[in-house]
Parts: sequence; C-alpha cells; structure tokens
Amino acid sequence: MTRTEKIRLLSNLAFVQVREGLDTLRSRLGLLKPAQLELDVVLPSNTALVEALNSKTPGIEKPRAPPS
Repeated sequence: MTRTEKIRLLSNLAFVQVREGLDTLRSRLGLLKPAQLELDVVLPSNTALVEALNSKTPGIEKPRAPPS
C-alpha cells in the first residue's frame, strides 16, 4: 500500500469507530430511534432479472415480493 492509501484507510477506520461510539452513546441516551420498515418495502419487485437470479442460486430461499 502506498502512504496515501494507508492514511485514507486509517482515516476511514477512525471515522467508523467515532461514528460507532456516537451511535452507542445516542442509543444509551434514548436518542437513536430505529426505523420502522415493513419487509415489503425492501424486497425486490418480481421482474425477469430477479427470477433469473433466484433460479441461479439453488438451495437459497429468498423471500418473494408481492406482485406489483
């Protein structure tokens, strides 16, 4: 790794650690509110691409999105 890459990696790791610490503190203070999401919102639509990907990964059950 070049010196610049090392510095960028360390700065990214430091950022993540600080963010994690702040999130832990906010959670303990009751300021961090988890989002209330329905699973249907994050599932992919029933498209040809999704069906093709599902058929190429046998043995893995993926949740089906409701028909659109």
